[in-house]
Amino acid sequence: MNKRNKNLIYSAIGIIALFLIFVAVNFIASKINIRLDLTEEKLYTLSQSTRSVLKKLDTPVTLKLYYTKSSNMPSFLKNYAARVLDLLNEYRQTAGSRIIIEKYDPVPDSEAEDSAVMDGVTGQPLNTGDKIYLGLAVQCLDQTVALPFLSPDREQLLEYDVTRAISQITRTRKSLIGVMSALPVMGQKPTPMMMQMGQFNQTPPWMAFRELKTDYELLEIPMASEKIDPSIELLVIVHPAGISEKMQYAIDQYILKGGKVIAFLDPYSFYAAATAKNDRTAMQPPMTNSSLDKLLKAWNIGFDQEMVVADMTYCKRMVTPEKRMSFPTVIDITSDGLNKEEVFTSQLESVTEAFGGAFTGEPADGLKKSILMKSTRDSHLINSYLASNFEMVVKEFKPDDKEYALAIKLSGKFKTAFPDGKPEAAGKKEAAPAGDSIKESQKDSVVVLIADSDMIFDELCVKTSNIFGQTITQPLNDNLSLFYNLVGYMAGDSDLIQIRSRKVISRPFNVVKTMQSQAEQKFKNKILELEEDLTKAQERLSKLQEQKSKNQKSILSPEQKEEIKNFRQKETKAKQDLKVLRKELRQGIDSLETRLKWINIALMPGIVILFGIGFAIFRNRRSFVK
Repeated sequence: MNKRNKNLIYSAIGIIALFLIFVAVNFIASKINIRLDLTEEKLYTLSQSTRSVLKKLDTPVTLKLYYTKSSNMPSFLKNYAARVLDLLNEYRQTAGSRIIIEKYDPVPDSEAEDSAVMDGVTGQPLNTGDKIYLGLAVQCLDQTVALPFLSPDREQLLEYDVTRAISQITRTRKSLIGVMSALPVMGQKPTPMMMQMGQFNQTPPWMAFRELKTDYELLEIPMASEKIDPSIELLVIVHPAGISEKMQYAIDQYILKGGKVIAFLDPYSFYAAATAKNDRTAMQPPMTNSSLDKLLKAWNIGFDQEMVVADMTYCKRMVTPEKRMSFPTVIDITSDGLNKEEVFTSQLESVTEAFGGAFTGEPADGLKKSILMKSTRDSHLINSYLASNFEMVVKEFKPDDKEYALAIKLSGKFKTAFPDGKPEAAGKKEAAPAGDSIKESQKDSVVVLIADSDMIFDELCVKTSNIFGQTITQPLNDNLSLFYNLVGYMAGDSDLIQIRSRKVISRPFNVVKTMQSQAEQKFKNKILELEEDLTKAQERLSKLQEQKSKNQKSILSPEQKEEIKNFRQKETKAKQDLKVLRKELRQGIDSLETRLKWINIALMPGIVILFGIGFAIFRNRRSFVK
């Protein structure tokens, strides 16, 4: 056997051996079910909080995944369904026999489709008239919680949604939520004084709380109370104007026992001001500001009850035939001002505040602060008595070049704001014994502070219309979504509080975005130029019209006809220029995408070929040396 044949035999044996080793490794790995998450976002690694929820399960939970497998299913949804299934397998691997996964393909007119409908999973219609399914039903005993459609847009919240559904289905009762407010957020019956004044109508509850009643049990806590029912799982405070120290002490002790709080404070409540203005029975000036001064001081959080945030970037604008108006103290916070790493704010796009304030300072030891909403640097603090004078605010506005925290979350172990115990009652000289008071929480708790209470009032967050006798409510922004997200997050399983939204790394095409931005700027300049020409043309036409006699007002003069003709020519040219600009933009982007496509196709084979050539040259040189 010559040397050449011998080398060929050894090479063949080596390739066969590598193949067998590869098969053996895959077989062993499939049996012991080892998983390695190499994604930068750790998409397929369950958080410790999810593991805690699964550990508490004492009854098997079935995860029924409905997804269409036919060719009608768009490829991006097929890929997402595979990722969903990978995550569900992670649940099963963690919980063992307590998690059961069932997969269904709901083809039309099948038992699987009937099952999907019964479980609350809805089909999404296509242009062809067919339906596709990608949903999840979580079942335990006779209870079912459905995620009707798993959208890839919520992939970063997928673990949270599934874990929350498991937590909800294993609960045996509705969560009890306490509601405390100086405003009639739960509705109000007419008082005897109001009835004497001829006011018999009952004030309905705010929409935010009417909706909460469907999923939670609500308990109204009067502002004059001195204790909080320990069975309350979440306390919602809205504009606690005039709150007593005793009530703040009760809130303090509730938090130290592990209670959770959402507090809407306000430097200027326009609802309170408007209500007092229209209330002829009011015997005292309205209390338009509110705070939890004792508690905030103990937490080392500043909140000035007299100062309102004005933001010229987020300010609400309105254009009328007479002029363009800006409302700097009524702000529409975009996604740039919302925390994208928190579950309850990560998917929101716009939140509106009216005359809201700001929180300052770093929290006390043992507490962690997370800013949920913030202003832009083009913002300024202004005294609340000037806040509704929008022209004055604009005139006096000077940006502070500082981002103000509009809503924050405090978490950790809280310490009491009343080290001497319960404050003494009016007329008493001695305080209650401090021995019965809790000084520091034994476990972590959470408090969310929002510097505006009007944001969940109906007029600021929903639009109501009557269609064929039915009241239809449409959201104006994401205000109610934020509120419901917060309540669902904090009134659920305590382990859910620690789950962050999965941070999907964005890898944008910056070159394409730059090209689009430049084109948009050109569009904007062209449009502004056209609008300016139109304004000038209208002014010239008006002057020509004024120069005509009364009996010629309805007849166009030769000068007016010429002016209209010139403007239409400019308008036509501008439209042609915009059309050319759009075409150039598309060509530039298409050219860039083509180059990227060829690079992606040819890069890896090219590297392999170059490596092969280099390795061959290296071997030939070694053989030549020998």
